[in-house]
Amino acid sequence: MLPITSKDLAYDQITENWENFISHYDENRRIEVLVHDFLGEKQIKGKKCLDMGCGLGYFSQYILKYNPASLHACDISPNLVDKLSKKNPAINCFVANILELSSVVKEQKFNVIICSEVIEHTPDPKLATSELVKALAPGGLLAISVPNQRWHWLLDLAQFLRLRPNYKGYENWVLPSQLKEWLSHADMEIVCCEGIHSLPFPLCPKSLLRFLDQRLRKSNYAYALNLAVLARKKTV
Repeated sequence: MLPITSKDLAYDQITENWENFISHYDENRRIEVLVHDFLGEKQIKGKKCLDMGCGLGYFSQYILKYNPASLHACDISPNLVDKLSKKNPAINCFVANILELSSVVKEQKFNVIICSEVIEHTPDPKLATSELVKALAPGGLLAISVPNQRWHWLLDLAQFLRLRPNYKGYENWVLPSQLKEWLSHADMEIVCCEGIHSLPFPLCPKSLLRFLDQRLRKSNYAYALNLAVLARKKTV
């Protein structure tokens, strides 16, 4: 078992202030792309699903609308998992480190895994991606998003200006080519990929962002603030 450090539990330490820490615009856009656009009822209904890095369960609540056969939600933060479990007992909640996901779920495999803005908060995003793939059933779908390394300078600036004083965790953002390469090497077929937030969402009018994302979604993967990929696990 890998040791758990304070950096791994950075979100656990800000559970009570979660609502003030996140951007609901960003959260809703990622839900829209990964769950609604990439998957939808066709891919979720009747399927065994996992919300990996569930936080307070915003993704989980949306997934339930599409009537999965079962929904499991996992996070490394005991406080976040406890809150979600109490909020919705219908969700099968459990605590685990994504870097050890396959050893925790063992032979249990999922038809659909959603993992949004999680792998960068680990010391090894490539290993985290590999663990997600191992937990997928053959033919299963992974909808994943991660911040684009090309925009990391913006995070550095925000931290320099002390605009994110409460978060002390990992920030290992990923290059667009890396994410696709990791998935391809793990026997995943890329179904589609696009960018979320063609420009930084904290700095731009939301109406402009929505307009740009809709117009550029087929071509903005390489330069958008967040990378979104839907991939399918090969059956042979």
